[in-house]
Amino acid sequence: MRVKVTTLLVMIFCCSFVFLTSCGGKKGVREELLTEQQKQAERDAIVEVLNHYFEAAQERSWSKMVSTLADEVTFFGTDSGEVSRSFNDFKNSMQRQWEEYETFEYGKIQDLYIELDDYARYANAIFGTPLTFGRAGEEPQTVFAIFQRTLNKHPINKNWQIKSGILTIARTQ
Repeated sequence: MRVKVTTLLVMIFCCSFVFLTSCGGKKGVREELLTEQQKQAERDAIVEVLNHYFEAAQERSWSKMVSTLADEVTFFGTDSGEVSRSFNDFKNSMQRQWEEYETFEYGKIQDLYIELDDYARYANAIFGTPLTFGRAGEEPQTVFAIFQRTLNKHPINKNWQIKSGILTIARTQ
């Protein structure tokens, strides 16, 4: 009987030790730093989102554009009248733009700079692109636009989303 009790106590101790060491001390999800290859894959995914956004804008497709945006967005346009501090403000701004301009075309992204955090949760993208726009009955004009976009990765579906942005037009004297 004494051997059974000792064996039982040893088994309880061992199981407790295994349980406590496997569960204790580590809280949350452990993340690994990205390799250069993983960082490049994230940058490629960000460029895909930026291009998808431009395609949606050119097609005047709000539903397609929404797939590129976070739940809340903030955008700063070319003047103080083009500040959108909420999702609905931005939607209204885009609809006004689509109504006002008959032509609105983005060129290829140039001089792209992307900075990622160590775990690819947030990104900052700065780039330029030719932008052609014109009202009905007017000759379209082409300018060089400079963009900044802050993106975050959705915690569940892991897709990159545009959280905020700035647009400025490079002007020559």
